[in-house]
Amino acid sequence: YNQADFLAVLVFDHDKKTVTPLQINRETMCSVPWLSVNGLVGGHTIEQITLSHTYGSGGKDSCENTVQAVRDLLVQAPVDHYLAFTMDAVPVINDLVGGVTVTLEDDIPALGEEYVKGATVTLRGQNALRFVRYREMNLDSNMIRMTHQRLYLAAFTETAKAAAKKNEDLATQAFKAIDPFLTTNLSVNQISEIISDLAEYEILPVITPEGELKMGERFAEFYPEEASLWNCVYTAFCKK
Repeated sequence: YNQADFLAVLVFDHDKKTVTPLQINRETMCSVPWLSVNGLVGGHTIEQITLSHTYGSGGKDSCENTVQAVRDLLVQAPVDHYLAFTMDAVPVINDLVGGVTVTLEDDIPALGEEYVKGATVTLRGQNALRFVRYREMNLDSNMIRMTHQRLYLAAFTETAKAAAKKNEDLATQAFKAIDPFLTTNLSVNQISEIISDLAEYEILPVITPEGELKMGERFAEFYPEEASLWNCVYTAFCKK
């Protein structure tokens, strides 16, 4: 039962040499295409965007279905490529850069007594995975998890940049390490170029649409505000 647990669109501006990450709440309610038994789109249904990945085999077809759901949500903004990996890749890539250090913005007692607001902890191995996946069974638990993911992403980016300066083969090593967990339509050369750009470009603050979170019949549902969604699309894809 594959779901798109973490969704983000990275928008590269090669003129300004910047990257804008646009994070999408997995609980976003939107039009999701569903695939019939022959692999073709059989229609659309309004449901959480995370479920777009459940249609298909969990491989290429699921990724392409998720890309289409993201395009539809972002008013047909261009999404040229996809790169999906299972969460098993997080500890691998985390440790490859030497661990990731974060300063906590809230208490997370379930992860250990040292995980208190204001504490600085270095995440290694399974602790990195536990940190980015942790959620409580509250209505806003995924919203809180998204803040943890943004915190981790920012720290990981800076750590990876520093590690890449010390190890010229890091990009190749990273690709080989996560290849067993990876599904993508990018070539090896394209991935290498993206990694090089990420090391050189300025990573702008993560943007994410605001909206209303409420409880559905069974699960939490997030309804993005139209104006906020349009503003995110404009900021990421149009603003010069």
